[in-house]
Amino acid sequence: MIILFSVLFFLFPILSMPLILLAFFNEKKIRYKKYYAFLIAVFAGILLFYFIPDSSKDLYRYYIIMNRLSIMSLNNFITYLTSRVEPLSNIYFYVFSKFSSINIIMFATTLISYGLIFYVLFEHQKKEKLANLDFNIITIFALSVFYLVDDITGIRFCLGRLIFFVALYLDMYKNKRSISTLILYTITPLIHSSCLIFVIIRVIITLLKNKYNIKTFLILWFVSLSPTFIIKFANTFSNIPLFSSLGSKAEEYLSLNAGFYPMFILQIIIMFFLFFVLLYTRKHKQDSNTKYINFVLIVLTIGLLFIKSTSISTRFIRAGIIFSLPILMEFIKMLKIKNKCVAYIVIILLSSASLLFQISHLTVKISYGNLFDGGLLKNIFSLLSDN
Repeated sequence: MIILFSVLFFLFPILSMPLILLAFFNEKKIRYKKYYAFLIAVFAGILLFYFIPDSSKDLYRYYIIMNRLSIMSLNNFITYLTSRVEPLSNIYFYVFSKFSSINIIMFATTLISYGLIFYVLFEHQKKEKLANLDFNIITIFALSVFYLVDDITGIRFCLGRLIFFVALYLDMYKNKRSISTLILYTITPLIHSSCLIFVIIRVIITLLKNKYNIKTFLILWFVSLSPTFIIKFANTFSNIPLFSSLGSKAEEYLSLNAGFYPMFILQIIIMFFLFFVLLYTRKHKQDSNTKYINFVLIVLTIGLLFIKSTSISTRFIRAGIIFSLPILMEFIKMLKIKNKCVAYIVIILLSSASLLFQISHLTVKISYGNLFDGGLLKNIFSLLSDN
């Protein structure tokens, strides 16, 4: 069957997607499930390939930057790079600016992003050995709360956060404190400078000796009440060329407040649900990974305490949601049938609401004229060469 579905997908990726999803959820063997996950990522990449950003999206600005980079020689780019922060992001943009269609960067970013999330999910599945239904529920939740439009189009923070997620998982769950893990930690702030905060929190977790209690909350609360302290702390990195703009960025983000728009309210609801999941798992699971749970608790707490600065809050909440996935898997596994049914209902409701927001965004931002004008019968190569 996997060969048949593969042929159908590459010939008709849009029409065959319902069959691919059905095959993914029905498949119990991990090695086949991974392949269907790859096809799902390819489909999502096609959607983002046809995404049309407006001026409010980071992607709009990235496309302008890439258009400038596309006419820049390698020597000029190297000179340009020496004066830029976040060098890895600039290299990433430069490479894809040389393609005939710069939209291909969204296809690649989607594959990488989904690949990193699925990597952690499948690796943790090897450890926890969840029932197929449990794993499917978690996967639906993960793909629902990871927003195609708002997450992936913010290329720099998206990749920086997910690479850090993998590094954190390898470090705290797999105990792989190797050079490769250290490299992953190191490159995340070189992709997006705000990811330096996650690295600092990782260090703090070690200093806290695995404790997260009311004292930790009060310290974070006190810090959140003092924007001046935050800006001064960020400015301590101003002498480091790669992080010279951290202070000005902190000041900018602290002043941004988009209000409590519907998607943000949903993220807050998901955050409180995950607070319960994390604290319940830490208390009731004997071999719970306390250090990892405490890390995620701190990330979500920062998101909560900076709730008046929407730009900061939503970054930490979204990061905390993704970081919570391994714990959510453990939470589901440890529940008895009655409680598990309640958890299923909550997760499905939250996933459904998130999917509705995703669909509403996609329907106004995808170039349907190009994608569906004969696109239903186009193969994958035609779809990726027509835009």
